[in-house]
Amino acid sequence: MNKQGLHRRKASVESGDTDDTDQAAPAITKKGKATWADILPYFNFVPYFVLLFYSWYFWNHSILIVLFLIYFIVPLVDAALPCDDYNLKNSQVKEFEKDNRFLIPLYLYWFLDFLTYFWGIYVFSFGQFNGISDQITLILVTGHVGGIALTIGHEQLHRKQTIHKICGTLVYSKGFYSHFFIEHIKGHHKHVATPKDPATAKFGESLYSFVLRSFIGSYKSVWDYETNRLANKRVPEGSLSLNNRMISFNIAHVVWAVLITYLCGARGLFFVLVYGGLVIFFQETINYIEHYGLERKKDENGIYESVNIMHSWNSSRRYSNYILFKLQRHSDHHANAYKPYQILNTFSDSPTLTGGYSLAVITSLVPSVFKTIYDPIVIAARKEMSLSSEQKAHLEKLNYLYLTAVGTILGGLTLMIG
Repeated sequence: MNKQGLHRRKASVESGDTDDTDQAAPAITKKGKATWADILPYFNFVPYFVLLFYSWYFWNHSILIVLFLIYFIVPLVDAALPCDDYNLKNSQVKEFEKDNRFLIPLYLYWFLDFLTYFWGIYVFSFGQFNGISDQITLILVTGHVGGIALTIGHEQLHRKQTIHKICGTLVYSKGFYSHFFIEHIKGHHKHVATPKDPATAKFGESLYSFVLRSFIGSYKSVWDYETNRLANKRVPEGSLSLNNRMISFNIAHVVWAVLITYLCGARGLFFVLVYGGLVIFFQETINYIEHYGLERKKDENGIYESVNIMHSWNSSRRYSNYILFKLQRHSDHHANAYKPYQILNTFSDSPTLTGGYSLAVITSLVPSVFKTIYDPIVIAARKEMSLSSEQKAHLEKLNYLYLTAVGTILGGLTLMIG
């Protein structure tokens, strides 16, 4: 698409109107109200929970197979299925938006995630293990379940009803990251793709340096926000008041850790702390891949341009979009933050990942591989251009060769230690 067409697309996204004829990939519309055929694919996560519990109790604790499926089989299924480039017609959006049946898979995942969390605490604290490998895989797998559940928490935080926001915050609280909703709503969505946003990865920055910078930056950002909020309210104690949500959140975290220690001992405390660390790392890894290297331009007055479809990485991979409740349609999410997942649009002009999020996550773990694949796409996006189909195919081939190596390693570990 040329620059003129791209600018028209940006304007349409910012205004919320996507029913135009300038789309590079015309949307295939759905007629009528949502049916169960539209909702059932979002239950694709259920077999993974069934497999987790079944393999623990009937396959000699061999739950590492869950990670093998997430990081090897899911990307392969994504590659085998046609991409999900379908958008709803504007006249049908309201019907899908108000259909509460789409909340069923969302809250089923929420429930199963908390069930897995408390089950993990109990088993790690009081269960019998074949060896230390069982303990490692238990924390690793349940931590990944909690990390993926952040997709649910994120979706809930963006809902307008208070009950959804509370449930979403609880998801992040398991990772001792309760302040996330403040930073995400008040900070990230405002400053995304600028140096002011700690959750936007810089071009050339490795995952590991980003995670540390974003972790510290998010705490500082929320502390500053709370300090200013309390100053405007003229609270006498200022930032040291219990009205400072950073203080109240962390007191709640300490109380939870003490309670777990009292009920489950040191082993229970160890589990929730390591689990929390995994959840935080997973959250920051997703932040890393969602905006890596993308930046908004300043005008002659030093004002940043509005957020548009070029400031988020997207993926239209069908299977992982169902599992992640279309979080991968991230450009539309930033343009319309309160859109529920079922009505988000996809844009072929946005910077596009070579696969779904699971492939991007394991690729980001090796910075040299990640930069080799994604730096050329970033450079093209900054010039408001796109790579040729041959260049895209080459980068995708590299990524799936890397996936083959990862799959071989994960498969071998699964067979050896379960």
